[in-house]
Amino acid sequence: MPSLFVDNLPQGFSSRDLRELFGNQRSIADAYVSRIERSRSNGRFGFIEVQAWEEGERLMQQADGRRAGSRLIKVSWAKYPKRLGTQKKPWQLDGGVLKFNGALKDQPISHSHPGKSARVIKLEVVQENLAWLRRSLICCSETPRDIDALRRSINEAFQEQIVVRALGHFKFLLTMDSKETKDRLKVEGQGRLEQWFFSFSDWVESDVCQTRRIWLEIVGLPIQLWSECNIRSIAANWGDVVLVEKESSTLESL
Repeated sequence: MPSLFVDNLPQGFSSRDLRELFGNQRSIADAYVSRIERSRSNGRFGFIEVQAWEEGERLMQQADGRRAGSRLIKVSWAKYPKRLGTQKKPWQLDGGVLKFNGALKDQPISHSHPGKSARVIKLEVVQENLAWLRRSLICCSETPRDIDALRRSINEAFQEQIVVRALGHFKFLLTMDSKETKDRLKVEGQGRLEQWFFSFSDWVESDVCQTRRIWLEIVGLPIQLWSECNIRSIAANWGDVVLVEKESSTLESL
């Protein structure tokens, strides 16, 4: 989905505050404020994912220059790296080991992309995570929901202990104390779950979390290679590069 970059937010601004700043509109798929603390003069920054480019343009015109606390925010399109061709899943499960494929120079040739070099990163599946994911439901809402208010409502409606986690894109993960409880509530609790969700199903391996971002710390980069292009090339091995701050990409920052 297309994303807006929102800069110059007040210190202490949260993802919930950012969503409310944009009016909790249906066109907003997700809102996220970085936890990276910059200097007070720069403020904080965040991202708004929108359902369509047209909605993003409208929100950008409405919000750019709007006041948030004592600051005037800046709104622009987030700059993602260009991708060519059809995008494939970068990971696959093989015998309990998660294999991640990413481009990297001077590595063995990838069979899926002849003529290109590739790096395979093997990640062990955490069995403890699988244990509670198998007693979880993926639930989809038609509208944004405050996670704290949703937790309170669900705990009041059900006697069973249910852990509620936000996955982003209006998706939530509901975890019960046992697989039997999950299977029972999926049938007997259907009417109550429909108060908040239009669909709910068992968790499957293709379900991912959109509410967590990973920030990379790159050390040991030779000075002659210091540029935004090279930083993006390194970081792209782990996923989409949403932002490289100017303070991190210019030689003047050294």
